[in-house]
Amino acid sequence: MLLQHKKLLRLLQQAYSAEKAAAYAYIGHADSVRDLKHQQLIHQIEIDEWNHRSEVLKIMQHYQIPVSTFFEIKYGVIGKLICASCYVIGWFMPYYFAGKLESGNVCEYFA
Repeated sequence: MLLQHKKLLRLLQQAYSAEKAAAYAYIGHADSVRDLKHQQLIHQIEIDEWNHRSEVLKIMQHYQIPVSTFFEIKYGVIGKLICASCYVIGWFMPYYFAGKLESGNVCEYFA
């Protein structure tokens, strides 16, 4: 089944790739905290992001929507940069960036 709604198609492509960015960011985020319980909780969020990505891919495959190479590269780089920055800037900024990413995701779901 083909999807004829260009904005929704692009939004799904973007959501798929943004889940990868979020998962990468949570890897660094988990490593930036010292408390083992917090690390485990943050790691679970990372796992949830990979699962979300898998679910979005199923939707994309159902509607024959291709994965965007541009978004994959863009959000892959963003996620890796946030991940790497977690090792440098400590624990506060990862929380801030995670909040920004997630609030953006909520806005995308409304759209």
